[in-house]
Amino acid sequence: MKSNTVKILLLLLGILYSQAALTHEEGITDTGIHISRDSLKLTYTVPQALVDTLSLDATLDNSVAQSQAILNGLSILNAQTTCLGRLNNRKSLDTIGSEQFNFTFDCKQPITELNLTYNLFFDQDNKHSNIVRVSLLGTHQDNTLSEDSRLLSIDVESVVRRLADIRNSAKSKQTNAPAAFEKPFGTQYFTVGFWHILLGYDHVLFLICLVLLPMRPLVILSLITSFTVAHSITLSLSVLDIVTLKPQLVEAIIALSIVYVSVRTIVILRRSDTPQISKSQIKERVLSSFLFGLVHGFGFSYLLKEIGFGDQILSSLLFFNIGVEAGQLAILALLLPLIWWLGKRYSSWRWARTVSVITALFGLFWFVERIAAM
Repeated sequence: MKSNTVKILLLLLGILYSQAALTHEEGITDTGIHISRDSLKLTYTVPQALVDTLSLDATLDNSVAQSQAILNGLSILNAQTTCLGRLNNRKSLDTIGSEQFNFTFDCKQPITELNLTYNLFFDQDNKHSNIVRVSLLGTHQDNTLSEDSRLLSIDVESVVRRLADIRNSAKSKQTNAPAAFEKPFGTQYFTVGFWHILLGYDHVLFLICLVLLPMRPLVILSLITSFTVAHSITLSLSVLDIVTLKPQLVEAIIALSIVYVSVRTIVILRRSDTPQISKSQIKERVLSSFLFGLVHGFGFSYLLKEIGFGDQILSSLLFFNIGVEAGQLAILALLLPLIWWLGKRYSSWRWARTVSVITALFGLFWFVERIAAM
């Protein structure tokens, strides 16, 4: 039994280490483009860990060299004419460990055909991808650029002409949107939300703690539903700036939520070698799931707020939230069969107490670390 417990703990530690590594190495890379008559504004959001891998011009100040390196990796043509870019401003997004660069590209003449070539970070990671969101006269398009697909081309002239025809036509209500912009705006945020939960090791650890008890499927479903409803509420309120909390405070409470749920698990499981969960304990677990879900919702919101969501806030929010839920389900699909198997093989659930001690220590470490950083 002891050797099996050690293996379980090593597996958990390995998962947590890989989650932490992935959070810093992969990250989210996002480009928002707003096209006007003869220029465009481009907002590029990139993890600081990736910025640190750039090859820089040693003759320039480090910050200037980084901005120039990013600009050099973004080639924009209007038909065959190069649009000249300049940096407007740069800001640090500490809550998601990223940098955001705001550029303006001057094309000197009306934009008729936009060609964006993206050449950043593929040498460091051939799996790197960049989400591109394009806005033009109230219409929108989402795209993903990768090593095998670095070029984005948009026939701006035909889109503008089609929009003019729609507005001048008595049958405009029956006319479809321009073919180049048929894809619903915001769908790419599904991917952002999905990977945000999968690579958010503190959120993953909380889910592990939450279901680490001998519970029936319906009870687990009620826990996850409670957590989902709660974080959906605060995610929406935070993104819409109706209710806001300091990110540092939220991150500290998220760490504390791991400690609390882990300790309660230890208390429940230590009372018997064949633990049975009472109705009052189930109610307490569901309530904890809801209350801490409210806090986790704020944590989910910071990424979406800082990379931006264009003009279609509600659709972006919807797809991001659906992505988060899909990520949760993916985690549980892998986690629950393992927990149920271990519960049947070792009915005392002593292994779960040991795991809960480890998760509590992780949560306590993060709590102290985050409080100290406030």
